[in-house]
Amino acid sequence: MTSPALETFTLEPAPGERVVGERLAGASPCYLFVHGLGSVRKGEKSTALFAHAAARGHSALRYDQRGHGESTGTIGQVAVSELIADAGRMLDRVGPSILFGSSLGGLVRDRKSTRLNSSHSSVSRMPSSA
Repeated sequence: MTSPALETFTLEPAPGERVVGERLAGASPCYLFVHGLGSVRKGEKSTALFAHAAARGHSALRYDQRGHGESTGTIGQVAVSELIADAGRMLDRVGPSILFGSSLGGLVRDRKSTRLNSSHSSVSRMPSSA
């Protein structure tokens, strides 16, 4: 069985800044994964979530938070408010979503979910340890 094709994309929240992610095409709601501190978008948890989404025909999105992976920034110098804003940009890109977050990604997910309207209301909590 072949893996479904992923679209790699880059968002530019400000000049000289970039946030890199991947999207799996499929039905709504999108499964949006936010990784933890020191991790990257292509970890075991997001890979399992993408497989789950693909098996059910759902879209999925994962991205490197600023200071991680292919995105710009330095860990410890990126404000949490910037990470929360980036999660909002991802939601704007995909529309109605179920948010998943691990560790720092869980904090970002929780903070963003308190500001969501009803079209982005589902949140899933994941344990911080693998």
